[in-house]
Amino acid sequence: MKNLNVTSRIFFALIIALIIILSGCAAPKRLELPSNITEEEIKIIALVREGESYLGQGRYDQAEKRYRKAISLNNKRVAAPDNTAFLLALTQALDGSGQFEEASEIIGSLIKKIHKIKH
Repeated sequence: MKNLNVTSRIFFALIIALIIILSGCAAPKRLELPSNITEEEIKIIALVREGESYLGQGRYDQAEKRYRKAISLNNKRVAAPDNTAFLLALTQALDGSGQFEEASEIIGSLIKKIHKIKH
């Protein structure tokens, strides 16, 4: 069983790396805020930063909640949002908490999205 967990983690790490390479995006990073940023955007950035912090601490359930909230707020803010980076971060939290099936589904949908863009 332990080997399966290690194999699953390696598999997810490789898939995430592949998606990042193919899409040219990266997980959300710490940003300096421009002066024209809105309150909603500040909330989204704060949620992502909290998610990053929780992810680094191994508190995957808390990271997952923050990333899902950031995605939700971003969906309300923009008619056709690009949540790729947020979704990649969410898959890391899901992987850490053992929710491999949902992480796989998200990764699969991102691969399909990238494939549609490339063709």
